[in-house]
Amino acid sequence: MKKIPKIEFGSCSGCQKTLRLLDSACSDCRSIHGRYCGPIMARIRMNKKFAIMCYCALRGDYEREKFIEMFGDPRRYSIAR
Repeated sequence: MKKIPKIEFGSCSGCQKTLRLLDSACSDCRSIHGRYCGPIMARIRMNKKFAIMCYCALRGDYEREKFIEMFGDPRRYSIAR
């Protein structure tokens, strides 16, 4: 059975613009980052540990700068162990 995408109005999980969203991402972010970017970006915003793991997986300085532009610097988070 095919999953039906969730369409809503609100803030995009990536760019934070208020637009019509499809699975938590606007059409601009979906065209740049791919069709499954919405749930991943929403999880980065909600789950600090996941955000740190995604940031650490990025290889170059350019990619890390873009991550910080979109989501903030995850190195400032304190995670209880």
